[in-house]
Amino acid sequence: MARQNAWTEAEDKFLRDCVKRGLKNPQIVIAFGSKFGPEKRGKAAITKRRSDTCSDIPTLRGSGYLVPEMVKPDEDVHVNVADGEETGKVHVLASRSIKNPEMLFEKSGLDPEKWELVPGEHTIKKWDVPMRIKEEPLVIPCWYVAIKVRLKYEHTMLPIPIVFEMPTRAKNIKSVHRSITTSVHFSDVHFPHQSTESVEILYQILDDLEDVEFVADQGDTLDCQEISAFPKDPEKRISLKEEVIMGAEHFATVSQLVPNAEKIWCEGNHEDRLRRLIWSLADKRQAGEILALDSIRQALQWGSMLGLDSLGWESIPYPKHHLLNNRLIVCHGEVARQGSGQSAKAELKKFSKSGISGHTHRVEYYGERTYDGSIGWWGLGCLCDITNVQYTNHPNWQQGFAVVNWSPDKKTYSVERVRIHDGKAIFRGKTYG
Repeated sequence: MARQNAWTEAEDKFLRDCVKRGLKNPQIVIAFGSKFGPEKRGKAAITKRRSDTCSDIPTLRGSGYLVPEMVKPDEDVHVNVADGEETGKVHVLASRSIKNPEMLFEKSGLDPEKWELVPGEHTIKKWDVPMRIKEEPLVIPCWYVAIKVRLKYEHTMLPIPIVFEMPTRAKNIKSVHRSITTSVHFSDVHFPHQSTESVEILYQILDDLEDVEFVADQGDTLDCQEISAFPKDPEKRISLKEEVIMGAEHFATVSQLVPNAEKIWCEGNHEDRLRRLIWSLADKRQAGEILALDSIRQALQWGSMLGLDSLGWESIPYPKHHLLNNRLIVCHGEVARQGSGQSAKAELKKFSKSGISGHTHRVEYYGERTYDGSIGWWGLGCLCDITNVQYTNHPNWQQGFAVVNWSPDKKTYSVERVRIHDGKAIFRGKTYG
């Protein structure tokens, strides 16, 4: 019985003809694949068979047969990246081996730790080059590949948008509708020092409420620890970029849970560190010229970096405030007194109007009866970790937030506390955690 993979007379004759015409092993492999199919024989098998059957044939050079340029070694990669530029282009005019952007980037010699492909910015063209060796037709496939490259974010001088996949969260469908509407107020998450359990409780309650028409994140959402002037533990540093991604995912999640609610974000004193940093850098003339450019200034706004503009959030710069329904002042807060309730008292005295704020990390309240009625000020508490604080021991902080119920005419309201203890909260008869 004949062997299934036995070499045929036609294959041996073709190999001998290739050797007589001066083709080298890589060229013979390509020619053999074009003639008999690339799956017929492997490279090693063709090379070995050529050595066994053609050893008696002297290697011919300058035999008079023209070998097209396309069968010669290629890899003629052109890299166009100027010094100091953050983007560039790479292309190969005609190649047998470089067939896609990833292969061309690898052959470019650019440092993959610094450079990366620009997604979607590439061109690929393929064509077949016909040729004939001793009346035997061959087709040599060739590729033109061009790509665009850019420096990775950490190696650039200018800020670029942070792109992330927006988290999805199923929204419960409610069937009960009431005339009372609510606003939800929370503050001081301090990513990356957040209390994950407390933030999850906030999300769960937002998911359960069917009548939310207003949401206020009242600042210090980010800790901004690496751009502060205070000393930091070098072993526990977390970059501002990571904080921004955490904050952006947080705002996207809240937006999905209450898509129809009006949403505002009051910038806190921690986020105000960015403004102070920019102003201090702008004191240097060269940096000041760059930071005054419209595109740079816009890119360095929190609304742009956190995706607030695209998600429909209104940003209130620190230390400004928002007046809700002409009844409640909504702000981050500027006053921090030692005793519980004293900070709320100071805020109330400053505005002479009811309000709600964060900043102190305390769940507190102070009220007064005036000639025109009763006014009060509520401290929200915080949603950050209160058990693992680096710079103080056992701080007098409390975790929680508030839900405000409004009458249809928005003239009457009541404030419900959501107090969080050991990762659990009880709200309207239901335990969350």
